[in-house]
Amino acid sequence: MVARSSGAISVVIPTLREGPTIARAVRRALEAGADEVVVSDAGSRDGTVDNAKAAGAVVIQEAQGRGPQLNAGAAIAQHETLWFVHADAQVPLGGADAIRRALADPAYVGGNFRIRFGASTNGRFLAAFYHVIRQARTFYGDSAIFCRRSAFETVGGFPPYPIMEDLKFVHALYRLGKMAYLEPSVYASPRRWEEGGVAQAWASWLVIQTLYYARVPPPKLAALYRHIR
Repeated sequence: MVARSSGAISVVIPTLREGPTIARAVRRALEAGADEVVVSDAGSRDGTVDNAKAAGAVVIQEAQGRGPQLNAGAAIAQHETLWFVHADAQVPLGGADAIRRALADPAYVGGNFRIRFGASTNGRFLAAFYHVIRQARTFYGDSAIFCRRSAFETVGGFPPYPIMEDLKFVHALYRLGKMAYLEPSVYASPRRWEEGGVAQAWASWLVIQTLYYARVPPPKLAALYRHIR
């Protein structure tokens, strides 16, 4: 059994072909105060694994799929606070201390960070939009979700979904307790909103969200997502 360290933070980063970005993500997480970084890779062959190790991460290779990758990373992580970060995100300096302060209150089981997407018009609108929907308890993995390991284990980790695994996980955590909303902001890449066109990305998001709340199974949503993107 792995001996867990109380009060310390493990960052878990899922990757697939993130060779150009992963070293920066690992270093930034350590600079932000993380005690450990675990990279859970899905079989990349572009230097992701070597670059992650060189930057100071522990690397595990897991079957493809963000939910299973995150769960596998959490399973080998050494610490009692889990912080889930995307490979193309830049967490804020001092972010780990902000998490520790939030979780000093036992009413909080986890949370996320305010998010920004850069200085473009679309980026500023996205950041404002994410802030608004956060008030309705809706946020995603690109906002650097964190939680207590006990909460993670109680909800069974991330579901093995091909899409929307992060939102399902967030809603499960809310059933256990409060979720903190922290600043300073995490910087998230706007690439998935801009590749293929902004209008197309928004249309895709709206359709997927509507069908998710209508209880359409996530595997069907994933097939539709690939079709409409």
